[in-house]
Amino acid sequence: SERRRGEGEREALVDELRRTLRVTEQRFEAIVGSLSDPVTIRDREDRIVYANRAALDSLGFDSGDELRETPPASIMEEYVVRGADGREVVMEDIPSVRILRGEEAEPLLIRTVHRVSGALRWQLLKAWPLLDEAGETEATITIIEDVTERRRAEQQNEFLATASTALASSLDYEQ
Repeated sequence: SERRRGEGEREALVDELRRTLRVTEQRFEAIVGSLSDPVTIRDREDRIVYANRAALDSLGFDSGDELRETPPASIMEEYVVRGADGREVVMEDIPSVRILRGEEAEPLLIRTVHRVSGALRWQLLKAWPLLDEAGETEATITIIEDVTERRRAEQQNEFLATASTALASSLDYEQ
């Protein structure tokens, strides 16, 4: 009798924890899932375990399950990825990967060109560690900000400034 009552209390507690977890997951999805910026979570084993709808759309996946089954390195292989300085960016340079290795990681501005479609985008990757109870990095969360339009405007302004300087450098038409 005492044992049955203990088991019943334990089952009631487990049910309450499950309900609380479902509510928490629903709140998380309502907040993060509705963001217009892509958001991903990468675990210690270098798997993307969560992506909001914007991230799925940005990366070309129909579902989170499809994304979780695809290694991040193979996703990156679909793009030519360069930094703002023009150098190649490899997986080890990605802020979330650096954090998982225990390194500091500043935001990283990258230029991507999809190898098949040729679509060019500029993205700012910002990542933060998600810590476990012991204060150890359990995963990383990344926000991917599309800065393509801002970057294009900057490049146009740089071109116009250079052209204006060249044109204004001499009034002698032959020069």
